[in-house]
Amino acid sequence: MASGLGIEKFLSFLRATQIAVIGMDQQPAFLGQFALSAATKLIFRLSGMGAWYMGRLLNLSPDQVAGLRDLETGQCLTVFSDERCSAPFVQRFPIAPDVRHLSRAELEELSARSLEPWMTHVVPEPAAPQKTPKPEERPPLLEGLPLLVFKRIAGHGPETIEERCQALAGLDRNRDWAARQELQKLGLIQEADTFGHHRLLVHLSDKGRAFAQELGISCHKYKSGPVHEWVLNQVIRHLGRACPGVRFVRKDTHLADRQPDAILMLPGNQGYRIAIQVVCSPNYSRESQALVDIVSIREVDGALVFTAKAAHRKSLERALETATADQTISAKIRLFDIEPCLQPGFNWGSLLEPLWPRGQKE
Repeated sequence: MASGLGIEKFLSFLRATQIAVIGMDQQPAFLGQFALSAATKLIFRLSGMGAWYMGRLLNLSPDQVAGLRDLETGQCLTVFSDERCSAPFVQRFPIAPDVRHLSRAELEELSARSLEPWMTHVVPEPAAPQKTPKPEERPPLLEGLPLLVFKRIAGHGPETIEERCQALAGLDRNRDWAARQELQKLGLIQEADTFGHHRLLVHLSDKGRAFAQELGISCHKYKSGPVHEWVLNQVIRHLGRACPGVRFVRKDTHLADRQPDAILMLPGNQGYRIAIQVVCSPNYSRESQALVDIVSIREVDGALVFTAKAAHRKSLERALETATADQTISAKIRLFDIEPCLQPGFNWGSLLEPLWPRGQKE
């Protein structure tokens, strides 16, 4: 219990509110004058400067100071601040019995017997009424626009701000931003990795998915992440518009022991197959080897590979050079950065020209 102006003010406040305080310290030199003069003191064996310091603070006689070093175990010098009992005196505390040989049951019985004389003076407290547990509070999701945006993000695939504003008629970027801020503060949504210009994708957090289940909202299941799925959706949508005769297969696309993201079926007698692959993973060696394995299959006539960023495409090109030295295999793989392909006026049909044999187009 250290001394100082702060602790003395605190003790004064406790005394004013009639609160008793017990302070103990093995270094009496740190006890302030206020603490020593405001309470009953129990001083156990001291010697040297400690005994001299306590004698000076408490105005003890030289014999009393000398007697501090002769105190036995269990003895202490008691000093009262009450004038009716101002003379210090020595008292001895009873030595606790040795209970090391007692069992746990014997210890509990001994403890109960020692408390019996005191229990008659204790007034039992009334039992506190049991509180009915409150139902778990749900996140204070705002009604109106934040709830509408939350349902859209939960139940649909990845989409940019423009796509979401277009789907929710009357919603603009500023209002969408305000709604997303509310949802992010509540921890219900989180941003995916951004890529390109104004390509901000958001999806539900774990907390948001649990909250959607409580509300009975069906959540969209991502196969490979928001960015990967958004790029694949864009590729299929634009290629489908540019080449109405083609057909896409996204389920059950196993080829040998590989599974491309989608297979583009070109019309014609031969039924040419073009594998579509989206690469967002930084594990370029694994992705390049998977591409080589896919285009090596006799039924696959080529592969269109799209990356989320230009840096990904360059890294994948270097990995492909290491994965295979066969120029025939390399010629069947074409790499594209998705961002230039999404610019207005881009000819998506040109992507199939080198891969679609002449005479087979309808």
